[in-house]
Amino acid sequence: PLHRNEILKCTPPFNKLKDDNWRSSFNRDWLNNLNNWNFTITSVLIDKKKLLKKYSKPFNPYRFGFALLMERYLIFLQQNNAKGDIMVESISKTHDKNLKKTYSYLYFNDMPQFKLSCKEFQQYFTSCELKMKKKNMCVCGLELSDMLVSAMKKKILKEYYPDKELKCSFDDNVL
Repeated sequence: PLHRNEILKCTPPFNKLKDDNWRSSFNRDWLNNLNNWNFTITSVLIDKKKLLKKYSKPFNPYRFGFALLMERYLIFLQQNNAKGDIMVESISKTHDKNLKKTYSYLYFNDMPQFKLSCKEFQQYFTSCELKMKKKNMCVCGLELSDMLVSAMKKKILKEYYPDKELKCSFDDNVL
């Protein structure tokens, strides 16, 4: 399993990364693999303060962000004439329930806030239910997402807030 926290903290099974040579080798191999794998990243960053200023009753930012990701993924599927599925990492009962509700709502209902109709979601998504897996199941795609999410967040924050000081780290070399 590629659990980001264990890698950064050099805890088992990544305790060998405390050694500079091991860490250097691991980082080099990781970056080489990222360069060789064929995948697409879609991301959304919600500025909660701006969301609160703009709307008197704003959407839940996590549900709104997930809905935007679903929309972007659907556009990707349409552009590539493909069908696809969505799987997320289970976090908590409340969070999981909210994501399932969001997925189901967009799958079965049109929303004027989004450019796409529920018929399009039904046409391109292979399931009417959101797939969820717990972290301990070590699903490869979820592990990869976990490793890349911090780098994506920093990349987006740097674009929107160039003056903001962000801690420099391994993430800077990932994207």
